[in-house]
Amino acid sequence: MLAGFRHVSDLPLGSAARAPLWEAETVFIFGQSLPSDALAFVELYDLPAGTDAAMTGRQ
Repeated sequence: MLAGFRHVSDLPLGSAARAPLWEAETVFIFGQSLPSDALAFVELYDLPAGTDAAMTGRQ
């Protein structure tokens, strides 16, 4: 299955709509223009601190 999500931050925490994201074995995360989307990825996948800044180019 291939799924694309434009704004992960639009999916509420605990929402069943996030299930495909939780179940994914491989995730490709591209640059994010919105800090809220970058932070949502960091929280969802337990990424290292500062990863959200790298995704938005705010290093």
